[in-house]
Amino acid sequence: MEKTPNLQYFSTLVSFSSACDSNDEIDKTPPSSMNLSMKELKLIGISSPKLMISTLFRMPNLVHLNIESSFIYFDGNQWKDIIQNNLPKLKIFHLNMTYEYKNLKNKENQVDIILDTYRDSFWMDEHQWFMGCLWDNSKNSSWICLHSLPFSFRNYFEPKSQNNYRIKWINSSSNMKYSYNNIAYLNYNRSLFRKKNFLNVKFSNLQYLDIKLPYDNHLFLTCSKFDNLIVLRLNLSYNYSLFKLQALLDKLSHLITLEFQSWLTTEEIPPFNLTSKSVRRLNLNGRNELKHFHCFNRQQSIKLSKSPLGIQCQVLHIEVNDVLAILELAFKMFNLRTLHVRYDKDPRNQRPELIDWLQYHLPSTMIVTQRCYGEYIIQPKIY
Repeated sequence: MEKTPNLQYFSTLVSFSSACDSNDEIDKTPPSSMNLSMKELKLIGISSPKLMISTLFRMPNLVHLNIESSFIYFDGNQWKDIIQNNLPKLKIFHLNMTYEYKNLKNKENQVDIILDTYRDSFWMDEHQWFMGCLWDNSKNSSWICLHSLPFSFRNYFEPKSQNNYRIKWINSSSNMKYSYNNIAYLNYNRSLFRKKNFLNVKFSNLQYLDIKLPYDNHLFLTCSKFDNLIVLRLNLSYNYSLFKLQALLDKLSHLITLEFQSWLTTEEIPPFNLTSKSVRRLNLNGRNELKHFHCFNRQQSIKLSKSPLGIQCQVLHIEVNDVLAILELAFKMFNLRTLHVRYDKDPRNQRPELIDWLQYHLPSTMIVTQRCYGEYIIQPKIY
């Protein structure tokens, strides 16, 4: 930072780990004039306590601090000491610490002990910084997430073990605990969001949504706005409703990418006759109940090319079991710009002659490249 003496904002993804922490003492070299201009700092992925403290020690004029850490645990008393001794001007403090329990017994009691260290007047009165804890109550899970309120990070609810999630907050009377407006990605689990503590949680700025159909109407209470949603990933069970799926798409006026991650039947295949004015990208690399990729045959590819979403599609990801299906897609999807196709049914697929064969039959304006085994990209030539 010596060459940027007037730098006021800095954000970085930190790759140093706790292995960097040796027995040496924390470097407390006095801050230079180069660091005094820094007003806002964001550290993402930091897992070295020593590196973090040394960094903060050098930036006494910070006003806004955003920390997203892994495998670091500081309780409220430790953070209080760091802030009082090194960051006297700090006004905004966003924290997300993910770490592991020391033991797997009495998890909720351990959460209460953690939160109690953030309940004194420094946190509650002087700064009004409130904390919450999310943890997985599964028998063998050891992770816990301590975070500031309102939650100020892009990712939070991971898909694994959501049914066993538990959550607690300090200052439980405040509605800020329900606000997750910074979350960009959500894997929606209808069972989780019907639980008492999650019932009123709200997401209003989602960009990516994973959902299993059929969904319930509580989805629209949990996800209160879809103005920024650009990617929808779908998992279809046997009893999904195309009518309800279309109703969902009608609410997503800015959706660009529609992905079908799984569907169970081979009789009806995506994207059906669904419509969307905004969708331009389709990913049909879905799997069946045996976790095998669905393969489109030639007739299914023709049907896809004539469907409303197929007609307007510009980027397509798909697997086929007939080399002629590739040509059907390339010639009949008139708005298609890039085709990502998986095809490994032909013994030629690792030989130059398959690419040559495709190149011979495709328009001269298109070029075929092999991305990896059995995967090809067909797109316009760049002159």
